[in-house]
Amino acid sequence: MPSDGSQRFIRYLRDRSRHIPKNDAYFIAGMGFVTALLLLPVLRNLNIPMLLARFGLPVIPLTIIFVLIAPIGLLTLAYLLVSLPFQHTSAAQLSRYAVIGCFNVALNAAIFNSLILISGISIGPMVTLFAVVTFVIVVTQSFFWSAFWTFRNMSTENRRYQYVRFFAVSSVVTIVNIGIIQVMVNVIGAPYGIPTALWANIALLCTIFTALLGNFLGYKRLVFAR
Repeated sequence: MPSDGSQRFIRYLRDRSRHIPKNDAYFIAGMGFVTALLLLPVLRNLNIPMLLARFGLPVIPLTIIFVLIAPIGLLTLAYLLVSLPFQHTSAAQLSRYAVIGCFNVALNAAIFNSLILISGISIGPMVTLFAVVTFVIVVTQSFFWSAFWTFRNMSTENRRYQYVRFFAVSSVVTIVNIGIIQVMVNVIGAPYGIPTALWANIALLCTIFTALLGNFLGYKRLVFAR
């Protein structure tokens, strides 16, 4: 029989989970599905299907399972974050931001890898240009998600000025991240035995933490604060 402490904890999780409305839950599941689809060209560029086939694993069924599981994973992440012992508003914002952040990471990786796949270039200054082009596209669409969903209960002042600050915060974070990519891809270079396309994605992966944390704090405190 559960102890009083565990019962209180279960009630706490149940109460906090109610901060995700049903419509938001459906939206999050949909974003999980789209995020999985966006990651497919990334897996293709990394030759993951070929690797699975080499080990005799069924590529198409595994791809379908991945696409179907992604919404469940994103919903689980959202419910875990909204249950954190923060102020209710902050936990809900962090939960929504994480959902859009996962989508942005997938969109970022999809555009970045599509440019590499189309051009056949995975090293040199063009990779940095790919990162810049990807940034402009991702940050513009991210502003609308942030303004109308993630921070929807915060300031609604002139959206043009908010976008300028949003772009400024995103630019500072992205300059740091592009510097990381530049150093890893063009200064350090891919270690022996690692394909340059894979190393470029490892460099991109290293920027996720700074991008998510830096952007969230900047958006909350400098862009959408009342």
